[in-house]
Amino acid sequence: MNPEPTPAPSTNVGIKFRMTMADGLVAVGALIILLFSWGRVVTIDGLDELKKIGLSDSDLHIPGTSLWSYLRPLGIFVILATLLLLASALVDVWWKRDEPKVGVNRHHLQVFLALFILIDIFGMGLSGGDGVSIGWGAIVQLLGALIATAGAILNHLGQLQNVLPIPTGGGSKPAPTYPATQYSPGQVPVQPTDPAAPTAQMPAQDPNSPNS
Repeated sequence: MNPEPTPAPSTNVGIKFRMTMADGLVAVGALIILLFSWGRVVTIDGLDELKKIGLSDSDLHIPGTSLWSYLRPLGIFVILATLLLLASALVDVWWKRDEPKVGVNRHHLQVFLALFILIDIFGMGLSGGDGVSIGWGAIVQLLGALIATAGAILNHLGQLQNVLPIPTGGGSKPAPTYPATQYSPGQVPVQPTDPAAPTAQMPAQDPNSPNS
């Protein structure tokens, strides 16, 4: 009897990663905020005309208007919160939605961070007085904050929990191996065959045939 093949262990191990649609919204919103964090949070009326004649922000004693410099350190806190929000959307494999860590569920943390970012960006954009209006950077960041907040709330409510089809680089199919077979002296070894391969069937002989 031919030995049964046993699969060899595969050396290529797939990367474990999964993301739900709600976490995807949170990640997209956080990325929008980070990518446009250099945009103007506020716009000062007449500032562009003054720069056209060669005056800079330092000459006019005007602080930076991006999220990195405007109302510092509040803008830095918003960026740090955005990084934490992005990280919370990428750790579903290690931190399940309903699994508390240090007494906190991940979807609770997402809602808190998203609302903190949304309220702060909205307040920073409207913090200027006369001659200061909300900038294009704050408008784009608000859009990202709204997307992230919507994803966090949906995640909190248990909605959009379908896993996104993200390729994870699975391992290749292992080749079958055959266990070693002991043969007695004088016995002819039989070459193992693939059980999936078709086997030839011997024709049935007629007992009334003269050659039988």
